[in-house]
Amino acid sequence: MADRLICKKVANALVLGVRLKPWVSFLLAWQTLGVVNTRLRASEKRQGGLWVGGTLSVYEGGVSFEPNHLNRAVQEGELVSELEWSEVLGINIRFGIMTHIIELSHAHGAQAFRCFGAKRLAAEMNEAWRAATA
Repeated sequence: MADRLICKKVANALVLGVRLKPWVSFLLAWQTLGVVNTRLRASEKRQGGLWVGGTLSVYEGGVSFEPNHLNRAVQEGELVSELEWSEVLGINIRFGIMTHIIELSHAHGAQAFRCFGAKRLAAEMNEAWRAATA
């Protein structure tokens, strides 16, 4: 995104269609007797994707998420995401364990992010969204 950066935050994004790479699944199954793989598959099925760690950047024109190096190494799928404010229909905060979850609704569904300081970040997003769509 070429717009001015408003803020940047370490966050997790719920990314649909992301899976662990086969070698990671094999190692987890071998190390944990399959327990972790079973729980990850259940979580993935329930949520539609996996939480990916990385950096969430808020710009005047929208938001972008860039995964960290560890997640790039162990997960496969479309990990990078960008969403322009013109596509956003609403910004909501919902409860999450340890951190709140920011949900950006758009025409194709919703994009969820979780981080510490989510309420303050959601307020900054809301301000940027309103300014961009005014």
